[in-house]
Amino acid sequence: MTLSHVKLKNVTKCFKDVKAVDNVNLEIKKGELFTFLGPSGCGKTTILRMIAGFYYPTEGSIYFDDKDVTYLPANRRNAAMVFQSYALFPHLSVEENVAFGLKVRKVPQKEQKEMVKRALEMVKLAGYEKRRIDQLSGGQQQRVALARALVIKPTILLLDEPLSNLDAKLREETRWEIRKLQKELGITTIYVTHDQSEAMAMSDRIAVMEGGKIQQVGTPEEIYFKPANRFVASFIGKTNFIEAVIEDFSHDSALVRVGDEIRFWVDSTCRQDGYIPYRGDRVTISIRPEAMEIVDRPGKNVVKGRVRLTEFTGVTMEYEVEMGGITLHISTPGIGKEKKSPGDEVLIHLPPRNMLIMRGDDNETA
Repeated sequence: MTLSHVKLKNVTKCFKDVKAVDNVNLEIKKGELFTFLGPSGCGKTTILRMIAGFYYPTEGSIYFDDKDVTYLPANRRNAAMVFQSYALFPHLSVEENVAFGLKVRKVPQKEQKEMVKRALEMVKLAGYEKRRIDQLSGGQQQRVALARALVIKPTILLLDEPLSNLDAKLREETRWEIRKLQKELGITTIYVTHDQSEAMAMSDRIAVMEGGKIQQVGTPEEIYFKPANRFVASFIGKTNFIEAVIEDFSHDSALVRVGDEIRFWVDSTCRQDGYIPYRGDRVTISIRPEAMEIVDRPGKNVVKGRVRLTEFTGVTMEYEVEMGGITLHISTPGIGKEKKSPGDEVLIHLPPRNMLIMRGDDNETA
């Protein structure tokens, strides 16, 4: 199977007075699973539809390898798309649905049979050829849609919120199946979702979008542990934002003050890209709930707090803790730790390397 890499150069898409996609520049590597992630209306599906050829950019260019496909019709791009609704034909059987693209391409009947058989085997639906679509579960319908896309041997596979119609447990099972299949085939895959956990679990790289712009591109680990700005930090998982002032700063550590009395150290190398703090700067410290620890004794970077709320989830114990007039959300293991109750005073350890120093007025796009 020939693979393609995709390049978007200065791509903008307007719908009347609305700029849905704003000057996007991006390269997607051959064979990777690349995800566009963001809230509804951020432009992610519009980008996918431009790559597919259903929309043309208002400005800019789209390349598959070195070929300019900006205005090439969708049926000449050899890109296959799986829609959110699956777009299956209810009056056709599984076999007929999967073979539809082959018939359009006038593939000989004998070859169609063999290609459909292999595609259904890939998605673990062998033996379902004669079933009607209404006889299938949601997960099975999703796999039929995937088989229909794969059977034409596309160089690029496009997936638009393909799991949104499934329940939580089936979503988790199916995303692993898609990831496994994508790795086995090595096909360049572009995925769109608003689900952060889905994107984090499946992707080689992620583009986080907001307002038609790409806020950050990186691996799941890069985006989670070193978000480019406040939007990315808050959209990916959960985080605490602590407004502080830099009291001291060196090449390896920074002393920050919260309010009048609370002080702690942060590793000064853990900071927003391109930002060099100075003494007196107002900054925002970002720290994930699971990065903090409730400890038994005082020590360096240990601060006092008081429990306001508790929530047991089974896997974790979630706390809302008041510290110096601010509220922290802390997540600890659900097993092996003494449960704290509302009103309890607690000691919280803030690991210096688990915090990120961000501009206090951070509204920037990466």
